[in-house]
Amino acid sequence: MQTSAETNVHRESEKPIAYFVGDPSFAEFRDAFEAMRSAADVRVFETAQAAACAVEEGVSPPVAIVMAQDRPDRRSHDGLRRWTQAAPISRVILLLGSWCDGELRTGRPWPGATRIHWTQFDEAVANGILQTNLKPHAVWNLPVTVSEEERILLRSDSDNSRRLNAVAPRRGAIVVCGKNRATTRWLADACRTAGYTTAERKPQDSSRFIGAKAILFDCNAIDDDALAQIGRCIRTVPEAPLFVLANFPRIEDVEAAKRRGATAVIPKPLGADDLIAQIEARQETTQ
Repeated sequence: MQTSAETNVHRESEKPIAYFVGDPSFAEFRDAFEAMRSAADVRVFETAQAAACAVEEGVSPPVAIVMAQDRPDRRSHDGLRRWTQAAPISRVILLLGSWCDGELRTGRPWPGATRIHWTQFDEAVANGILQTNLKPHAVWNLPVTVSEEERILLRSDSDNSRRLNAVAPRRGAIVVCGKNRATTRWLADACRTAGYTTAERKPQDSSRFIGAKAILFDCNAIDDDALAQIGRCIRTVPEAPLFVLANFPRIEDVEAAKRRGATAVIPKPLGADDLIAQIEARQETTQ
């Protein structure tokens, strides 16, 4: 017979249940699916209707359902509506492929869902989006009636409150490289606010910089020119992970940048806290 202590240990070791709707073998979603499997007991469904049917028939509802979208309006509103009726307290997450970058402007985004770009999903999993014990004020815990604009405002308020609180200063320098002066200044300001020192460089700078914690490389598109500059940055700032910030990166862009040595590609726009979180997560894995 199990003691209460043994039962509690067993429960803590169990993974939460999560549903994945879509094709986990799709190129942009493979890494996201593996990240899900590392953190949760994942069950796969082809459609939201099929997932809703399973819950209606008595299958345990998940902590979260991840609906993969390789293009805008991939998930019908009828299916999403049926799901929210079947499992109203399950977290709804839309995993967005590269063709969904403009959906908020031109498509019909489902209200009340958390929208995560495919390049940022593993970070969201690492930050606990599939866990049951989220903080009450977490953006992921907001009710389904909250709009995307309200989510952004709350995230901004949370970012500002964290900056106002006293935090332990970080150590080390972050190199910021890019052609757009306004963007590089914003990136440098965000890093300094987080406690880092910064060094701003132009893409053609060939002088060496030793001891950087990370490189932030900003560009509009990951074209041949940007790839050459990425290679130059890695050669002149050795042993520092390089993060590429780009507009609407496709999977072939991400793969090309990683072949040149980039650690990760981050789609713009992004929040300052999201940026710092990615830098620090990479530092933790390399320590």
